[in-house]
Parts: sequence; structure tokens; C-alpha cells
Amino acid sequence: MKIKYVLLLTLLILVIGYSLGQFIPWEYLRPTVTDKQISINDYYTRLVSIIGAVATLFATMVALFKEDIKKLYEYASLEINYKDTNVLSEILDTESSGNSTTGGTLMAKKYEIAINISNAGKLAARTCQIYLEQLTFKNPTFPAPQEIQPSNKPLTWIGKTESAITIPSKAKAFVTIVEILSPESEIVQNSDSSPGKPQIKIAGNDLFFDNYHGLYECTFMIYSENASPKEFKLLLNWNGKWQHRLTEMKTCITVNSTTTRK
Repeated sequence: MKIKYVLLLTLLILVIGYSLGQFIPWEYLRPTVTDKQISINDYYTRLVSIIGAVATLFATMVALFKEDIKKLYEYASLEINYKDTNVLSEILDTESSGNSTTGGTLMAKKYEIAINISNAGKLAARTCQIYLEQLTFKNPTFPAPQEIQPSNKPLTWIGKTESAITIPSKAKAFVTIVEILSPESEIVQNSDSSPGKPQIKIAGNDLFFDNYHGLYECTFMIYSENASPKEFKLLLNWNGKWQHRLTEMKTCITVNSTTTRK
């Protein structure tokens, strides 16, 4: 942005200077033009002086705006994609798979939606954080969407203990944004959720409704110290039902998303 301002200011100065020279009769400022021929030595001397002046100006501009110039070809650029190609991933309950109640069949204990933040730029993206900025829930029985206040805390990255990380060039990091827990989960049974109902968590926020059927609109923001912020919008439509395997659960949920550079 600074380079644009410098170029505009330079152009403005040139226009003003040209206008002053053309329309204000300052005779003593006008150069004296003669038909006298100059020697070849004078010609090259003046040419070298002009080249030297231009080189000095160029070196000064580079010294003043070195970092801005580097950002034109060396920068961090964040891109957002789903971690799993199916969007919804299945976390199996391996501990209870051998129980007689399940007949030894593997069943899901929860489903997750995770995204990967990749750095396509040439520089490492420093202090990367992701926040849930806005969350609304719209139940088919209520015409007006319900605004839910997020926790305003940054999400924790998968495999990391901190919420602010550095993503090297051509590397990626993952974060879970949605979890749907099984009704048989210990977390659900020990919570205030009604028995026999699954529970949904968005960005770590526990949501409790009488009826989970509806549209969840989530707006996430990804920030970095040296990269442009990215907005990620997730639209999750869930009928509130639970299925024990991913194939059946995918019929209960539809997910859409958009990414915008801020």
C-alpha cells in the first residue's frame, strides 16, 4: 500500500512541477537552450551523471521501501480446505467394540469436521490464530435465527498446546471446528443434555437445545501477523439424529462453506 501512495505522490509532484514550468513565467528557472554542439566527452559525462542520479534515486527508494518491495514476491498466503475429503470424519469407539451390546461391531463415538490451514506463500506465516466470530442457529419451527455468543477464545490446533502457531512455507496445520458426540458418550451422559440425544460442539462451545434440528451458520476468522486475514463460513444443516456409522450419518448432515479474503 505504501508503494501505491509513493507512486501517486511522485506523479502528483511531476504534474504540479510541469504545470508550474508551463504556465508560470519564471524565466530564470527555464533552462537555456543553444545550438552549440558539445564534444563527445561532454556528452558521455552528462550521460553518466544522469545514470548516476537515477541509480542513486533507485537505491534510495529500495532502502526506504525494502520490506514493502519484498512483500510483492515474498509473502505468506493462507489457504483453507477440509482435512477430510468427506468433510465429516468418523471417530470410532474402539474400547466398547467388544461389548455384547454392540455385538463386536465398531461404532462411532463422535463425528468431526476439521479444516487444514496451509501456507502457499514463500514466507512462514507467524502467529496464526483462528476464532469463531459469529454463530447462529435457526430451527425450522422458529422463523428468526438465534444468535449464540461465542467464547471469544482462539481455537487450539490439533497436536498443539498453544492457540498461536507459526506455519512454515508449504506446510499446513489442522484444527477441529465441529464435533457431534454420541448419545452414549460419557461426555454427553455427564452433561445437562437430555438422555438419548447427541450433542454438538462448535469451536469448543457446548450447545444445548431441546431440538438440534436446524441450520448452524458459523463464521470463522483466521489471522496471522504477516498474512491477510481469511474468513471461513460454514453452513451445517443437521436433522438432529444420530447414526452409528459414517455412511448413514452423512444422510443426516449437509455442509457448505465459503472462504473470503479480508
